Amino acid sequence: MAAGGADPALAKARSLVIGIGNPLRGDDGAGWTLADELGEPHRALHQLTPECAALLADCTRVLFVDACCPDSNNPDGPGSAATPVLEPLAPRGRGPSDATSPFSHHLTPDDLLTITHQLFGRRPEAWQLLLPVEVMGHSTAFSPALQASLPLARDLLRDWLREGR
Repeated sequence: MAAGGADPALAKARSLVIGIGNPLRGDDGAGWTLADELGEPHRALHQLTPECAALLADCTRVLFVDACCPDSNNPDGPGSAATPVLEPLAPRGRGPSDATSPFSHHLTPDDLLTITHQLFGRRPEAWQLLLPVEVMGHSTAFSPALQASLPLARDLLRDWLREGR
């Protein structure tokens, strides 16, 4: 057994997709929907919590799929265009962010990766797929702009999964 009781046989080249969002809040449910479409072992979650560290313990790669609001102050940053962005998450190398507590029920992906490292001695290679959103009101429907970007998001997701094989 590896650190934290993880079985080394399970750890080989295991890729995990975690979709984050609320399927009852319009475009915010896009990450949830994409992960839910993949089925097990991938996960659709409302938010990241410390308990999610156990999901990452046996992974070699993880992809966080989440909605992001376009940033009008940073036209070249993630979420600045109406297209999904797939990018690696660089390790911060420090503890959980100042904005959250390790006991919080709202963590960033990097906070969760830090907790996973602290508890299990592992930090999987991490990526994020950000989906620019327009409408986050009470609805189960996606905006036309998000609907138009979903085929590209699905292609990026499939490509990422293929690379992990």
